[in-house]
Amino acid sequence: MGRLGGSGGGAPGLDRWAPFGSLDVYSDIAAIVDGRTDGAHDPAEEHRYDRLFVELTLTLEIVLQTGRFEPGRYVRPPVGAWQPAPDSR
Repeated sequence: MGRLGGSGGGAPGLDRWAPFGSLDVYSDIAAIVDGRTDGAHDPAEEHRYDRLFVELTLTLEIVLQTGRFEPGRYVRPPVGAWQPAPDSR
């Protein structure tokens, strides 16, 4: 995570080129998800890592819009923000 506004100030932010700390996103995800410590990843797992990354970005969007981090099913109406699905309460 970086900072917006330069060093020493500003708001927390994400580096879109290195969201987990380095430019090798697949190896970063392999370290987080699979516990790899060698700085590498299995290319056969890249599809899985892509799916996890997309799910993570969607989850972040939902958490920021709802202001909570709770399990369940969420829906987004045609106009408006994400909200818990009526059947998940």
